[in-house]
Amino acid sequence: MRWEFGHAVCRLGLAGAELLAEGEWFPIQAFRIGPNAYGVQSHPDATADAVESWWHHNTRLQDRVGAQPL
Repeated sequence: MRWEFGHAVCRLGLAGAELLAEGEWFPIQAFRIGPNAYGVQSHPDATADAVESWWHHNTRLQDRVGAQPL
């Protein structure tokens, strides 16, 4: 794996790493290494309040094509 600015995984470089999900802005959204190790780009632990706060405090999100307010 390689990390870039913004903490986005941009390359799976480990033997046996399997891409599980892709996205338009961040190509690697989910991956697996072996039978028990998983990684995700998203925040599955985020609450609705946290996501709403991110939206209101990050104008870069609001400017993206397809972005919709909560």
